[in-house]
Amino acid sequence: MTSPFLKVDAISLTLKNEPILKNVSFEAYPGEVVGIVGRNGSGKSMLFKCIAGLIIPQQGEIWVGNFAVVRERRFPPHLGALIENPGLSDPFPRTKTSRSSRRFKERLATQKFWRLCALSEVES
Repeated sequence: MTSPFLKVDAISLTLKNEPILKNVSFEAYPGEVVGIVGRNGSGKSMLFKCIAGLIIPQQGEIWVGNFAVVRERRFPPHLGALIENPGLSDPFPRTKTSRSSRRFKERLATQKFWRLCALSEVES
């Protein structure tokens, strides 16, 4: 039997006294397509940050291959993560600085996209 490449086992995460993830478990196997669906604020991004070792849940364990993310408390080797908004926020949403910031983020996103295509050997 094939082993899962990702196993999330009973993880729970609470931030600022607010439960975000409650006893979440699932496995993903090689060749399988897995979708994570939920409303805004339901914990999808936090789940992925836990899988990437960027946030450590209070309970449970996450395995990426044979790597125990919670026990090791760090980013798993051989894992890539693309975070939608990595922290480049607009403190002044209606100013000239904000427009410059948005253009910078758009250029950065485009550069990252083409770099990922090159790494994946995808042709333009």
